[in-house]
Amino acid sequence: MCDLLLKNAKILTGNLEPVYSGDIGIKNGNIDKLGKVTPGENTRIINCENKYVSPGFIDSHAHEDLVYGDKLPELGKISQGITTVFTGMCGLSLYPTNKKTSQELRSRILSFGKDVPMENLNRNYSYKSYIEQLGKGKSRINYKMLIGHGTLRTAVMGESNRAPSSVEMEAMKKLLREAMEEGVPGLSAGLVYPPGSFSTEAEITELLKVVAEYNGFYSVHLRNESDGVVEAVEEAIRSAGNAEVPLWISHHKIAGMQNWKKSDETLKIIKENIEKGMKITLDIYPYEAASTLLTVVLPPEFLNEGTPAAVAKLKDKNQRAIVKEEIINPSYVWDNFYKNCGGFSGIFIIDSPYNEEAKNMTIADYAEKTGKDEFETFFDLLVENEGNVMAVYFMMNEYDIKKVLTFPETVIGSDGASFNPASSAHPRGYGTFPKVIRKYVLDEQLFSLNEAVYKMTGLPAKKLNLDKKGLIKTGCDADLVVFDLAELKDNATYENPYELSDGIEYVIVDGKIAYRNKELTDVFAGKLI
Repeated sequence: MCDLLLKNAKILTGNLEPVYSGDIGIKNGNIDKLGKVTPGENTRIINCENKYVSPGFIDSHAHEDLVYGDKLPELGKISQGITTVFTGMCGLSLYPTNKKTSQELRSRILSFGKDVPMENLNRNYSYKSYIEQLGKGKSRINYKMLIGHGTLRTAVMGESNRAPSSVEMEAMKKLLREAMEEGVPGLSAGLVYPPGSFSTEAEITELLKVVAEYNGFYSVHLRNESDGVVEAVEEAIRSAGNAEVPLWISHHKIAGMQNWKKSDETLKIIKENIEKGMKITLDIYPYEAASTLLTVVLPPEFLNEGTPAAVAKLKDKNQRAIVKEEIINPSYVWDNFYKNCGGFSGIFIIDSPYNEEAKNMTIADYAEKTGKDEFETFFDLLVENEGNVMAVYFMMNEYDIKKVLTFPETVIGSDGASFNPASSAHPRGYGTFPKVIRKYVLDEQLFSLNEAVYKMTGLPAKKLNLDKKGLIKTGCDADLVVFDLAELKDNATYENPYELSDGIEYVIVDGKIAYRNKELTDVFAGKLI
């Protein structure tokens, strides 16, 4: 007897099979029966006539681990059909931690301006103890977590801008090995952010050799996504290839008008290496703007001693002049967000705790409003907010987005989370998955609905070894989304990023209804995978 029955559905299996009409019987959190299913006396029935049912979407690149179990970010994910998130990305995880270096990690995480439970960082956490701590809470969605290279490095050597000693390298490898033995699937790195930006290719490769011992993989926010993007892709391929681990390139983008259409070159390189036998995956979000800390606009060498030290230096007008000159006339290749956005008119402030009036304005517009020079406005925002400013950066274009989206090894990842209703956010936290379907399937017919759903379900499940997820198949987990294709539409914008999408009617996690009628239910069926 089924607990829940989805009747008369248009079923998208998640593995590119043709859509077919039928029923889905759910029992004890699993897909129990498919086809024509007879309900029992106590079976709850949802009539899905003229509605599609697909596996729950898998967000292959997420940051919800920073506020595990929080209602707002989980609403953002569930409301767009997401049932599982893959976290610990861009080199940032909340383990391993220790009291000795906790302050460095705290300052880095606080720079995101998010409501992270800081008390966790004052403990000595391994992956196992961290998961045990999380397990005392409850969540609405499923979580799987990587170990972050930046956090691993910080635990051993703080924010030091140097190569690790042999003793430090062995300490990092020991912590990494312990995490892999406890079930972590791989290592993530954020090579554009300190302390990941302080690491060499050799350091990453050495750590990846440990990952290889456990058949893990390497997820990387490239060292450069603009002028040096081709070289950064080649570096990532060398690191993963020399260690013989699969490579996952995070939110692959081409930043800066001067670089647009370089996806032709990066994808050619990636394809050639796949043809040689290397396993490479990409994820992408469907927006022309990225989002991260405002400190990323500063030259990397200026952040060598960490964010607090950089902010302190910006109080000196001579230091400001040096930084301005390097940003305008860079002396070496670095990910220059000012240049990539065409200046401050392309940098949109979304969270500025101590300058509320700057929110939802570009730095150029805010400078005009306050009557100040644009660079002085930029520096003042960082100083007055202690570096804790988030921004959106308009620097990508549709050509490259479409090229990456249609690449056979690309899956969908939001790179988004919405943490605080008092602050703003990137719309990807609420709109990524519906936008892919609405814009690129229905409006532009870039690919079929089946292909889009495959990139959201079956393909990432296969690549992430989520054996019972991503498919509508008997015995698989009953993580499902019911949607009205005619009504499906993302509504989140840069000005109003918390708007719920239309057309997502039910989201089912572990066989239980977690979301309906644009509201969360009281069900907490999420699991730590």
